[in-house]
Amino acid sequence: MKIDLRKDLEDMRAAYKANPIKHRMLSLLRPSWLTERDGLSRIFREKDDIYKNGNVYYACIVQANNNLYRTDNRLNCPANLLYTLEPSGECNIGLLKETAKTLNGIRKYEKGDIPEHMRELISVMTDDHDRSQFIFTAGKGDEKLRMIYACTLIFRDDLPLGVLKNDIIPVLAAPEHCTSILTLPKKYWSEGFIEFWNSDDR
Repeated sequence: MKIDLRKDLEDMRAAYKANPIKHRMLSLLRPSWLTERDGLSRIFREKDDIYKNGNVYYACIVQANNNLYRTDNRLNCPANLLYTLEPSGECNIGLLKETAKTLNGIRKYEKGDIPEHMRELISVMTDDHDRSQFIFTAGKGDEKLRMIYACTLIFRDDLPLGVLKNDIIPVLAAPEHCTSILTLPKKYWSEGFIEFWNSDDR
């Protein structure tokens, strides 16, 4: 289906700016397996910075726990996302998806076959316990963008129907204040994006 990505992004930004989250007890949604030693735990320390200073961006799912696609459980699980802060590319979901596909292809290479400039990122991707953020450049020519690879925890309450249905998802990020990102709660999603999220033709 067709979607005006710029309009829907600006609509979601306006909705959040008009009524930002001032406090949210995310600790009630914290999975029992998530210890303080896990890098994802910083989300619970940085959430207030994100909610206070965050802006809305489109992100592409690179990897996600399979449980997030299932309707028969309500587990909050991790996902690795890719997004850009560059205004010229923040609606270029085609490049985000292409880059995510490329990364998932490279991660299957033998270690010696991985391009040298990608080895650190692929090492992060293939380590289930490494939650590092990684910044790199992707694309060709005028389409080159500075992208951010980050791990987050997907809270099912933030998703329509509580499941992942699309590889593009709106997130809140405040990179000048912290490295964590969070899914934009569904109450701020535009009608156009919800329709796009639920569409089989995307």
